[in-house]
Amino acid sequence: KTRIIAAYIEGIRSKQFASVLKAAARRKPVIICKAGRTAAGARGAASHTGSLAGDYAVWKALVKQCGAIHVESIDELIDTTVAFAKLPEPKGRNVGIIGSGGGGSIIAADEFELNGLHVPPMPQAVLDEVKTFLGDGWMLVKNPLDNSVILPMGWGFEELKRIFDTMAAHPLFQILLGDAGEWYPETPADAIYYEATLNMLLEIRKSTDKPMALVLRPADHTDEWKWRCFLEQQQRCAIEGAATFPSIARAAKALGNYASYCLTT
Repeated sequence: KTRIIAAYIEGIRSKQFASVLKAAARRKPVIICKAGRTAAGARGAASHTGSLAGDYAVWKALVKQCGAIHVESIDELIDTTVAFAKLPEPKGRNVGIIGSGGGGSIIAADEFELNGLHVPPMPQAVLDEVKTFLGDGWMLVKNPLDNSVILPMGWGFEELKRIFDTMAAHPLFQILLGDAGEWYPETPADAIYYEATLNMLLEIRKSTDKPMALVLRPADHTDEWKWRCFLEQQQRCAIEGAATFPSIARAAKALGNYASYCLTT
């Protein structure tokens, strides 16, 4: 019943490793994080488990040749496993993004492009539909969609959801990302809008058959109201089975790994 193999290893002892890895990767995704990438790390691996780390470039080539997925860190191992476990397979590499700020939206576009995915301009068909209910506001609608521009102009979450629903339904977009706020909320009053943002994103996620990931701030703050707010929303997403990531960069890396595997295997 195992669907995914995720492994941390420090070195190879058996000559049969490559053949075993290749056989396993034919049957299911195998995600591997290997320690000992540097000379110092290799010395640590040798003293820890007696493993010979070997040349890291050779190792990466071996993993790729065997059809497995190589990751650089434990965070990437966990995030990539989350993507495989909780998301349907993407049909392409084009990403539609709803962001929580201008800076975050720009960073999201960069991160996804740097990880082998594409952030295309908003298609004209989506803009034409938006004109019917947003009027001249359609000029503010881009991909990534910046909700910090839409909401202050007098429109609400209903209009924002309708825009992203229209994006989600368009065939140009094969992967969706909802950024609930990597740096937000900052005041107790913001918590209401944070919850409303997440409500909207979870509703969109339920209504689409495309892979949709969420960026959700981790509960790592010293202010009690903040960590309680974040923890409550994380628990809610976990119950609903949503794929969540603590940052845009980590989401982009995991989704890039997942899409690359699905579209080339």
